[in-house]
Amino acid sequence: MLSAVHADDQQLLRRCGGLGRAGVTDIDLLQAIRYYRTDRGHNEHSTNRRLSRGDALLLGFDAYHLVDQLMTQPLQLVLAEHIDGTGFDESARRLWEIAPNPVDRMVIKGTRHYEMYDEPEYVDTAVERLAGFYMRHL
Repeated sequence: MLSAVHADDQQLLRRCGGLGRAGVTDIDLLQAIRYYRTDRGHNEHSTNRRLSRGDALLLGFDAYHLVDQLMTQPLQLVLAEHIDGTGFDESARRLWEIAPNPVDRMVIKGTRHYEMYDEPEYVDTAVERLAGFYMRHL
């Protein structure tokens, strides 16, 4: 199965040891690792670890609890095209449905979530659309 994985991701799997042996080949997980566990997303003040004592808080957290009451400004969503099954697809759908003032929903073709963090061709496309949105709605 490793042969079906992009060459950069194969190298990453080898460096991360147990992931490749455990059969982890999910592209979104690999891209998250490539971003957060390399110089691209590294921050000297971050351990890049989740504290297990926060699990109960995470399980009980509802990011949409007061959206319909507090999100009064116009909403612009910028999404990667390939987000099916990541959770981002459901989050975007839910936010769009409950936001009181949805205005524009942009899907950037050919990209996945983590590529939109710092890949110029995708970031530039999003910024261009956002600039126009801000000019019209701020």
